[in-house]
Amino acid sequence: MSQKHSESVKQNFEDKASEYDEFMLKCIPNYSEMTEYLVNNLPFNTNEELAICDLGSGTGNVTVLLDKTFPNAKINCVDISPMMIDMAKAKLNNESITYEIADFYEYEFSQKYDIITSSLALHHLVTDDDKKMFYKKIYSALNEGGIFYNADVVIAASETTETNIMELWKQWLRRYHSEDDLMEMVINRYYEEDRPTTIANHLNWMQEIGFIEVDVIWRKAKAAVFGGGR
Repeated sequence: MSQKHSESVKQNFEDKASEYDEFMLKCIPNYSEMTEYLVNNLPFNTNEELAICDLGSGTGNVTVLLDKTFPNAKINCVDISPMMIDMAKAKLNNESITYEIADFYEYEFSQKYDIITSSLALHHLVTDDDKKMFYKKIYSALNEGGIFYNADVVIAASETTETNIMELWKQWLRRYHSEDDLMEMVINRYYEEDRPTTIANHLNWMQEIGFIEVDVIWRKAKAAVFGGGR
């Protein structure tokens, strides 16, 4: 199940790699604001020589912000899609940035990091146990004093609230997509491929694993930025 799901997600990203950046702006409300909050709230001096891992780096949008904010850092990008990695390489053009093509279900961290980030990626892990297991890997890969922030799709705790949020999201999407494209390219794929959960679940799992100062630093509609330290 998990391998088949990963292959489906990978193919989807390969298919839209060339238009990914534009698609995100027309798919995720406040996408730029979300990624800026993710990076700008990392509690490190901008001149520090940090080790950073960007999980689900895609075409490198978050990596670009990390590179600009922490110019002395060494950044490792991890993504399941070779095409996304190629686009990130072309965009970044920085010898201090390394790249790994990997499926989260098989990925093992090879070093410790001061910062681990992820954006719009971990919700593809199918089950709650899958997500918790990966959070354990992330925690183990953090240096003491390190921090993990995740910008991801979430669902509301209340079914009624979630229904309302989904309808508001569809209304926003109609600004950029026809009704057919809206259903085929966004909503149907959301239900087929995405497995989001509530913020409360994420925070509880992280606290159980040992993350400290776990908090939500940004949330709007279907997306949130949250995390904690070690």
